[in-house]
Amino acid sequence: FWEMFFNRSMSIFFDPNYASAIIGFGVISAINLKKKRRVLLAICLIGCFLAFSKATTIAIIISTVFYFYFSIPKLRLPIISLVTLSAFVFISVWEDIFKFISQSIPALRLEMGMNLRDFYWKLGSDAVIQDPLSLRTSSDVVHLISSYGTNTSLHNTYIETAFLYSLPISFLLITTIALSIIGYVFSKKYSLAAATLYLAVSANNFTFMLGSPNALSFFFTLLI
Repeated sequence: FWEMFFNRSMSIFFDPNYASAIIGFGVISAINLKKKRRVLLAICLIGCFLAFSKATTIAIIISTVFYFYFSIPKLRLPIISLVTLSAFVFISVWEDIFKFISQSIPALRLEMGMNLRDFYWKLGSDAVIQDPLSLRTSSDVVHLISSYGTNTSLHNTYIETAFLYSLPISFLLITTIALSIIGYVFSKKYSLAAATLYLAVSANNFTFMLGSPNALSFFFTLLI
């Protein structure tokens, strides 16, 4: 059932990043810890670990903290304290932490850093700033970054949306997601709010693997 790809599991999916994003959504969907979902939660957590996706790990952590912060008021102060302490420790000894994780879990590939993603983001952002209203095609993305590697994506859904469909469309997408999360919080639908936040943070894993930022709308539609 699990096929290994560069020592990373991708299950029945064609790529470990896409697999981790789908399975990670299962984690967030089961996060309320109802008894009937605990087995699903355990399976999904194991699947996410074996996929070794940094983006999915970050998305799960952020969404989980978000969910418990709003759904259990008495945990808010401990969560704030824990996040503050963790941030302080990380900033203080981040090099040692990276070294330890790299040696313990090499499949996470921390030594690769951003793997040129920050450079792609700057290229895309600069192009959008120069011409924020133009409509472009995926071929323009390839042409933009062709001199710096073989990637076909800017590896950032929101920058790529702005590049392809104009800055106002990207702003509309971000605003819609933000208002959706706020609306779910005010209506106390914290699971849906956390799921939306998860999709927003891990958006690139979905859109890059499916070939277009348009694909993200399908996953947000699942929450309706």
